[in-house]
Order: sequence, then C-alpha cells, then structure tokens
Amino acid sequence: MILALGVFLGSLQYPYHFQKHFFFFTFYTGYPIWGAVFFCSSGTLSVVAGIKPTRTWIQNSFGMNIASATIALVGTAFLSLNIAVNIQSLRSCHSSSESPDLCNYMGSISNGMVSLLLILTLLELCVTISTIAMWCNANCCNSREEISSPPNSV
Repeated sequence: MILALGVFLGSLQYPYHFQKHFFFFTFYTGYPIWGAVFFCSSGTLSVVAGIKPTRTWIQNSFGMNIASATIALVGTAFLSLNIAVNIQSLRSCHSSSESPDLCNYMGSISNGMVSLLLILTLLELCVTISTIAMWCNANCCNSREEISSPPNSV
C-alpha cells in the first residue's frame, strides 16, 4: 500500500508541477519506494525463517527487521515533515496569484495521502517492533535451543 500510494503521489507531481507549493516532499525522498522494499524484504525473510528456522535465516530476518524499523522511523519523520510543510503551503494558497481552488484541492489530496502513508508507516513500525521483541524474547531469555536449531536425536 505504501508503494502504491507513493507511485500515485509521484504521478500527481508532474501534471501539477506548475504549482509553486511544496506538496510532494515525501516522493522526492524516495521513502514510498525504499520503505516498501525494506518492509517486504523483512516480511519475506521472517516467513522463510519461520519455515526453515536455521541460525542464518533467523539472524538475517532479525537484522532486516531492525533495518525495517529504522526505515519506518525515518519515514515517520519525513511524512511528519511533509504534513507540516503542507499546512504552511495551504496557508499560502489564498495569497497566490494562481488559482487558489486548484491549490487547495492539491493540498487536500496531498495531506490526505501523506496522512494515510503516515498511518501505514506507523503500523509497519508496530509490526517490525513486535517481531523484534518476539525474536529477542525467544532467543535471548530462555529458549535459545528451540529457536536456533532442532536438537540432535541419539
């Protein structure tokens, strides 16, 4: 969903490039693309580690989940900054010499999409932090043998 919304935001920037307002900051950072790639990669590695729980797959999954949580935190900062910039840009729509209706319309669409991206990014952050917490609980506390490798039969 983040990737699809990011592509839609990117497609909106070109027809309305004549607007002098900064509605599409998030697309310029590339977050909708690399954020979605990191989250899909961490999810895929988590599924593979669940199917084939070797030490290598589990460590790779853990590392990618940490990277995905970090990317989600950065994305949250970018999206929050984008909403703050949009609010300032919407205030200047009324004083622009161009059509204020189009400016308000584009600002409202951008605010709505960026808000939805922010909600999805926060959900992504919750999922990755939950996965990291479960991994740490299972691997660090008291059940290292159960996670790292199956026991050898005699």
